[in-house]
Amino acid sequence: GAGIVADSDPQKEQEETENKAAGQLAAVALAELLAAEERS
Repeated sequence: GAGIVADSDPQKEQEETENKAAGQLAAVALAELLAAEERS
């Protein structure tokens, strides 16, 4: 989830954030690759 509560584990929150960001970054990288292929 997106909530931070009193008993949240900072390390686990960091890992969750990195995992979520990794998926978004992979999607952007794929979109950039496909766009570059269309231009060539």
